[in-house]
Amino acid sequence: MPDLLNAFDSGARSQGAGGALNGAAADTYSTVYNPAGLGYVNRPTLQLGQRNLPSTRTAVTGTFNDQNRTATRRNGSTSFVHFGYAIPGSAIRKGEKGSFGVSYSITGLVDDLATATGDLTFAPGVRVRDFTETKRVRTDFLSLGYGRTNAAGNLAVGYGIVFANQSLTFRQTGALVDGNGDPISGGPSVISFPNVKSQTSGVGVMAGVQYSPPNNPNASFNASVRSPIRVGGGGSGVNFSTIPGRLMLGAALRYEGYRKGKDDYLVIGANTQFFFGGQGSSDFERGSQAGFGLGLEYNFDFGRTRVPVRLGYQTIGSTGTGYDSYQTLTYGIGYQPGDGRYTIDFSYARPRSGGQDTYITATYRF
Repeated sequence: MPDLLNAFDSGARSQGAGGALNGAAADTYSTVYNPAGLGYVNRPTLQLGQRNLPSTRTAVTGTFNDQNRTATRRNGSTSFVHFGYAIPGSAIRKGEKGSFGVSYSITGLVDDLATATGDLTFAPGVRVRDFTETKRVRTDFLSLGYGRTNAAGNLAVGYGIVFANQSLTFRQTGALVDGNGDPISGGPSVISFPNVKSQTSGVGVMAGVQYSPPNNPNASFNASVRSPIRVGGGGSGVNFSTIPGRLMLGAALRYEGYRKGKDDYLVIGANTQFFFGGQGSSDFERGSQAGFGLGLEYNFDFGRTRVPVRLGYQTIGSTGTGYDSYQTLTYGIGYQPGDGRYTIDFSYARPRSGGQDTYITATYRF
């Protein structure tokens, strides 16, 4: 199955460009990726994001203790995954230079149902019939951030705090039968090994920077880091105890003057993420992991309307046994009419592992 516990939500604009613009944003998604971007928020901004929640269905063969698994990815249900609000500090207190942001986001998800196509050998003379396994983990972040620019406006720094909530369900069931297919004498016909349901939480911190060279304001570089978040093991070896930290580096370049008399411009971006410090279990491995995104955004100027078109490529490495890497081309389009008070962004991806990912973000600037 694809490992989406670490990197799931990136907003329709950045997702359409392969996640390449994660660290360069200046909106409520900055509270998730790089709080320095809040320093460039100059109007109260409200954002709402909706996307599908991918799931997998896994076929199991082999023996109970040495299983062979083949996963098929599905689109899953659709849900709101981001709600954020950012406000310039001057709207709160006169003379305040920085901006504040708060957001609630679903940032990680694994949702898998595994079933055996036949009996699994459990021990000599003992088999497991009708084996099923439910594996679901969801990570939610409540993020608070503050960002501020220098006097020249070419350097922004930001800080944030992240409250993480993680819910986990892990259950394996089956019927123990003997070599003749009859229920084991004296034992239950259906067993559960194990049956875990837990909810844990923790707190992490984040810091970031965005910088444009004074001699080249069309170039932007960004970096941010989020600490690992200890959420506890929940008293079971199935649980993983630490959400990995993240180091993110990115760059974006803007080019103008493509259509005479029009304010078109092109943005090319690249972004890389490194996840570290996670601690898990054999069922939810939390090894080190890296991801990369490359994308472009071309903004068409139609007078009072702007239409950005996006294309990108995104890859996220596997973190452990049973977790596939995530690789996909991404596509996106936006619509911003009038004075830019509201924007609608849509992105689409068809990962190599199967299924389709669609994301819609609505933005309103007061």
